[in-house]
Amino acid sequence: MEDIKTNSLPNMGCGMAYLAHPYASAFSDTKAFNLMDAGNIAFKIMKKYLNLTIISPLHNYSFFEGKELKETEILKHDFRLLSRCDILILSGNWRLSCGCMAEYGYAKANGIRIYEYVDGTLYPLE
Repeated sequence: MEDIKTNSLPNMGCGMAYLAHPYASAFSDTKAFNLMDAGNIAFKIMKKYLNLTIISPLHNYSFFEGKELKETEILKHDFRLLSRCDILILSGNWRLSCGCMAEYGYAKANGIRIYEYVDGTLYPLE
């Protein structure tokens, strides 16, 4: 995989990155773990790639917890936020998350650059 350093992104003056990470999962990870993991990943990315501002919908929409909203209602807000970002970063077990897969599809359909966070590095998925 190609490291983001060889991509044009570091030449941007600044950019907004949407961090997609699983939240509610039928698998072993808990919501609390996923929230903490997404926060740790966002912090690591911002320290390594100083030109990025990370938007984390898990943190942005934490007030949705317990409101019994349908996933489609939440995704409407996610897509609106993602549409204003320069790139999508996928992290964690994103391939097992319906929400992350929907965000991936939205970004792909709308020409938003897509990266995957793996072991401290961003790799393009295009």
